[in-house]
Amino acid sequence: MLIFLLFLGFDIEGDYYLQINHTSSSINLFFLDEGFHNPTAGYGIVGADLNPAVLAAGRNLDFYTGFSMSGKSSSDFEESFEISGVEDSVTIPFGIRYNEIGGMDFIGVSKKIGPVGIGISYQRGYKWGLEMGLTGSITGDFHPDEPFEFTHSDYSEIPEGDTIIIDIPFSGGISIETQKPLSVEYSSSPIFIGAGIGLGPLKLGAGMKFSRNKLFGQGSIAILPSTFSVMVDTVVRSPSGNDWTIDSLIGYATINDTLFYGKLDGDISSTQSAFTLGALLDVKILKASVAYEHGSSFGLLGGYEWLFSRIDDLPESFEIDTSSLVVDTINNRISGAIGIIMSSVGKDVQSEIGDADLYFSGYNSIRAGFQLDLLILKLGLSGSLDFPSAGDISIYEWCGGVSFGLPVPILDVNAGITGGVLWLDTEEENFFLPSATFGLSVGYKQDNFRVNLPLKINITQFLLGAVGDLEEEEVSFDFWSNVSFGLGIGVSL
Repeated sequence: MLIFLLFLGFDIEGDYYLQINHTSSSINLFFLDEGFHNPTAGYGIVGADLNPAVLAAGRNLDFYTGFSMSGKSSSDFEESFEISGVEDSVTIPFGIRYNEIGGMDFIGVSKKIGPVGIGISYQRGYKWGLEMGLTGSITGDFHPDEPFEFTHSDYSEIPEGDTIIIDIPFSGGISIETQKPLSVEYSSSPIFIGAGIGLGPLKLGAGMKFSRNKLFGQGSIAILPSTFSVMVDTVVRSPSGNDWTIDSLIGYATINDTLFYGKLDGDISSTQSAFTLGALLDVKILKASVAYEHGSSFGLLGGYEWLFSRIDDLPESFEIDTSSLVVDTINNRISGAIGIIMSSVGKDVQSEIGDADLYFSGYNSIRAGFQLDLLILKLGLSGSLDFPSAGDISIYEWCGGVSFGLPVPILDVNAGITGGVLWLDTEEENFFLPSATFGLSVGYKQDNFRVNLPLKINITQFLLGAVGDLEEEEVSFDFWSNVSFGLGIGVSL
């Protein structure tokens, strides 16, 4: 059986990376207006999806929309591994990337009808995804586990009973291609409708959410062999005691098949409903907010397809092309060219096409916020805890934030920090995804129009980008590659 073993070593070149794709509208909007994270600072449609009681604090008509820009960072590694059979260590270039996805985060409008305020909004929600790209080549020097034997039965020029044993090295490699990077992504985007009523300093509200939840996966990967070259220039002694000169024997070895192929394609989704009850107490210098939300369980439905095919074993027989091989029995010399061709390689294929039905549990959420508003100090605290009610697949989430109002003339300037932990609990695996963001917002209001310009730094993004420096005990901070901006526009009539 022909099995190639690494002998001298190999080189790896190309672009190999793992990318985290993430967005959280609640975090992005927090740095447009703190009311999106802390309802005690909200009014009109701003913060109403967290606590519908905020709708009672608006004006006759309130409109707001917010956008965020993308932020990216990356860290490159060169990891070395020791592999049996390879004299030198193997160095693999690998990159970890973080992509904060930009776009429209929010659009909403509210209207007062007497003491009652009603509103509707759309939020991009949150999205987590992993993407893996592998494109490159691996080249090296290989030897078969057994040498080649040339006998009289193979070549009449060789004397009967004699055998010429040649150790033939091969130089070549494989290429790795991902025409579509392998990616898996989960997203949830809510639409909110609600109403709130004011009873003096106390405001009460109720609302409904309809979230479009989606799990999406796609990509393909192929590992293809290249043609291996052969070059032999040596002298060997046959069992009969004759020396044979292998004089510049050249050739090739070809595998007419794919070593590995895999593809993934799936798109499953569902709509989840939730109701929210909230109260807000406003005593001028101090505001307090509390809300409860319950989301129903849901099943992600859709179709999927996956296939993985790999070489199960190299063939026991292969074709040897010796049409250009010259055997000189007078001078005991072998020269020319030789070719080795392997076809019909055995495969181990696993595939499945079907309909998915993933059951996710419902959830309960408790949210609270406080705001202290003095002449020279405005301080806001907020937090929420989402926990599942039941089910095979459960999503937990904790979020918190702190904001400070800065005394800047004319402009409305707020700084803050917010963070959260999202984890997915299944019967087999648990996935833990933390995030933290720091930033500030500069706002300007003129009559019924206002604009907000946020600047934020994703701390998670920065830490991922600094991992390589931490290994070398050198930490540097590239501010502009970790900062992202946004835009918020509000109209109140």
